[in-house]
Amino acid sequence: AWRPPNVAELYSFGYRYSRFQYALWRYDFDNPDLLSPTPPDTVFDASLRAVNPERGMKIITGLELKKSKLSANVILFYNQINNYLFLRPYGITRSNRGLFPYFIYDQTDAIFYGSDWDIRLKHNDNFTSEFKASYVHAKSVERNQPLLEIPPLNAQYSLEYKKGPFTGKVNFS
Repeated sequence: AWRPPNVAELYSFGYRYSRFQYALWRYDFDNPDLLSPTPPDTVFDASLRAVNPERGMKIITGLELKKSKLSANVILFYNQINNYLFLRPYGITRSNRGLFPYFIYDQTDAIFYGSDWDIRLKHNDNFTSEFKASYVHAKSVERNQPLLEIPPLNAQYSLEYKKGPFTGKVNFS
């Protein structure tokens, strides 16, 4: 897979989504006045700061089981992304609204791995239950640290009742 950086990753500057974000062509790690109230009057370009596109390779394998009342599907994946673009927490800043965290877009080589589970059981002609779960672990290879804002575990259980034209379903997440 291949993906160039989007506009927000290159040019963001300022308050967005309850935090301050600074993009790859709008900040300088060596600048002590990074968060001065006056925005920089210049924007870096590719000749001053190279921003490489993301390049990734993914391996996926799965197992499927089907019985008369039970069906299950398990998928395992491993994804390596070079030059992965992400928002890195960098500090806390103050504005007239109070204190806010600020994040700077950065690039790193990253590894994502995990699994997806889908298990469905038909109890009888009327009741069917389903369990779904997804697990993802993501880390920066260069810093050997987990990446933030990647939800590690998501699980859901549902119970469905069907009788004739009527259907009722209860979900638990």
